[in-house]
Amino acid sequence: MIDDEDPTDFETSSVYLNRSERPPALWSVYFPNEVYIPSELDQYMKILEDHFIKFKDSYRLNTVQGISSYVMNVDMAALLSNLSLQSKNFIEDKLYNSPGFCIGAIEMAAHHVFLEGEKHSAVKINARIQNHSVFKALKKLKSNSMGKFVAVKGTVVKVSNIRPIVTQMVFNCTKCGTKQKKYFRDGKFTLPMKCKSHSCKSRAFIPDRSTAVTVDWQRIKIQEISESDDHEAGRIPRTIECDITEDLVESCSTGDEVIVCGTVKAVNTEQHAIEAFGRSSSRGNTKRMYFLYLEGNSITNTKASEKGDDSQSFSTADLEAIREMGCEPDIFRLIVHSLCPAIFGHEIVKAGLVLTLFGGVQRYTNAKDMLTVRGDPHILIVGDPGLGKSQLLTAVSHIAPRGIYVCGNTTSTSGLTVTVTRDSATGDFSLEAGALVLADRGCCCIDEFDKMSSEHQALLEAMEQQSISVAKAGIVCNLPARCSVAAAANPVGGHYNRAKTVGENLKINPALLSRFDLIFILLDKPDELRDKLLSEHVLKLHSGSTNRTGSALSTFTTKHALSQVGTQHGQQSLKEILRPKKGESFDIIPPRLLRKYIAYARQYVMPKLNDDAKKVLQEFYVQLRKSHHSSEATPITTRQLESLIRLAQARARTELRNIVTERDALDVVELIKESMFDVLTDDKGRIDLTRVSGMSKTKQQNAFIEQLTKIADSQDHGPLFEYTELIQYAQKMGLTEDHRILIDRLNNQGYLLKKGTGTYKLTTCASTTTPTKPKARSRLTSQESSSQASHYEE
Repeated sequence: MIDDEDPTDFETSSVYLNRSERPPALWSVYFPNEVYIPSELDQYMKILEDHFIKFKDSYRLNTVQGISSYVMNVDMAALLSNLSLQSKNFIEDKLYNSPGFCIGAIEMAAHHVFLEGEKHSAVKINARIQNHSVFKALKKLKSNSMGKFVAVKGTVVKVSNIRPIVTQMVFNCTKCGTKQKKYFRDGKFTLPMKCKSHSCKSRAFIPDRSTAVTVDWQRIKIQEISESDDHEAGRIPRTIECDITEDLVESCSTGDEVIVCGTVKAVNTEQHAIEAFGRSSSRGNTKRMYFLYLEGNSITNTKASEKGDDSQSFSTADLEAIREMGCEPDIFRLIVHSLCPAIFGHEIVKAGLVLTLFGGVQRYTNAKDMLTVRGDPHILIVGDPGLGKSQLLTAVSHIAPRGIYVCGNTTSTSGLTVTVTRDSATGDFSLEAGALVLADRGCCCIDEFDKMSSEHQALLEAMEQQSISVAKAGIVCNLPARCSVAAAANPVGGHYNRAKTVGENLKINPALLSRFDLIFILLDKPDELRDKLLSEHVLKLHSGSTNRTGSALSTFTTKHALSQVGTQHGQQSLKEILRPKKGESFDIIPPRLLRKYIAYARQYVMPKLNDDAKKVLQEFYVQLRKSHHSSEATPITTRQLESLIRLAQARARTELRNIVTERDALDVVELIKESMFDVLTDDKGRIDLTRVSGMSKTKQQNAFIEQLTKIADSQDHGPLFEYTELIQYAQKMGLTEDHRILIDRLNNQGYLLKKGTGTYKLTTCASTTTPTKPKARSRLTSQESSSQASHYEE
């Protein structure tokens, strides 16, 4: 016979002797460590049983594979709304201050109602409390929160391995052999205090490990979400560890945004060190210090990564405001001017950032193997210092439904991807998410992109496959990083040099550069009119003007000619549409509402291309393929076509439309052309299609001279070259510059000296000091003639 442990010990065991009431049959199942108080329990059980009987159809018992107990989700807000005011206040108070008793009573009442024929069964019902009203920020979890039932929201940054934890075990008395069952509160292993036999009272026990009852256990670490309106500068984001068991394990992964309801508990730091490392800390004051942690009761994955939803909930007021915004005729124009209104101008760049926020539609190449094609565009902003690149990225990270801002000069490769750490609880290695994983289903803004050259390789997989592959410390896994990358970089030397290509200005790998859908170059050109209007705009900001899009912005007109893209059939170009008109002012959309609008569009709007849009994008893609024929130019592949489709879908999403129209396609084509015009224009204002990642003219010239020098120094050649030879060598090298212009420039610079009609002499080869090939031929001829003369003399 096994005696259950009396939780009251011997000082309070007389409670049952002096009272005629005995605990219910299910008391030991749901309250193994609690004292039975009938009056309080009866009042509580009556309220809950009446509710479950009345709304029996609203609840369902779920079974989980590998777990013997049932799981029942309890919407606390719905439960309280159907109770009287007195009962509501009573249950709210009990749940917050005595969560163990309250949740156990809910489970017992549900057992009586839903498992009527199993009132004496040991099969439990685990009640998972959801939609709890008491939300606590991590900074408010202090000593007065211990023992309270709260809900916290954050991002999962660390997930441990699953371990079994013992909940109960039978102990044998070493003196009399009496068996005694012991329940372990919070999973803490403790021996019985003394033998239950009145004639023994021994304190020595041997555990019977074959009787151990175990459940799955996992520990996750949650990091607080920093809101733009509640930002604390200079503070490291707070974290809290959460212990979850049974059906809650593996309910979330690294990078998920979750709401955890649970009880705040504390553990001694010395005990924590013993559990983690098997030894005590050497410091004497650790016995007085405690760690706060959360014993999880329920986890709501607000990201719902399996369905691809964004972590946003919408109220009725939000939906009404979103509907009104979607009906605005110029909503795209308004959104562009609402993005960082403190920055003057740059409407085309802002339009590209807006399309990056909305993103395209992720699709699958094959329904069988579920290979995905990314729908998130990437954008790179390059330019001189002081043009507002960092402010634009900061605004994007605040407006994005899920935005992460990092600076390249303080970021490591593991900080971008994942970090392998040793788990403090189990000693195993585990993964902590980096910026790209935390920005999953959002936008990762990387400033000072040029300062992190060693970390560029980590972005190659994340930007195209949108995943992070890890093979470290025996851990091989693949983490999702489905985010857009918005990067800003300063050129080498401080100022952008038009005579160099983008790759030479940034020292970036061409493979990484080709992954950006849009590349914009911001140059600080002296312009009297623009400088005057810009200074007026800045002075208005510092004078406290509330209208940040005032007359300075609205009266600005560019002096450059407009692009002709999209002007067919009397339509305005995108640049004309976005430019403010004279005397026009804008009612800026609040950041919170804009964030909701973007989240709604990403979650519910899935645009498809119509025939007209397909035709426009196809014609532009074919035109690009014809233009980029050089081996030095960035190749135009289906990656650029997919980029056009992504941006066109994002353009339709800005107006909450499920059809991509011809107008959307024309806007995207103009945006791409504006981006390419900046990137492909050299210092003379001419278009050069190799200027994304190819060689500049100076590098082409140096490579040509080096190749000619190698040929001239060979045994079969000299410093003299025919004009046709030079043309052939330039064509073989794939030089994109006009070959005649290149040869004339080398002649003017003294590298090639003209020796006659169609003949040039190279001045950089070592053989220029030796006799030339024609002289060598004349010397051989004289030798032959002398030998012939001696032959006749003989």
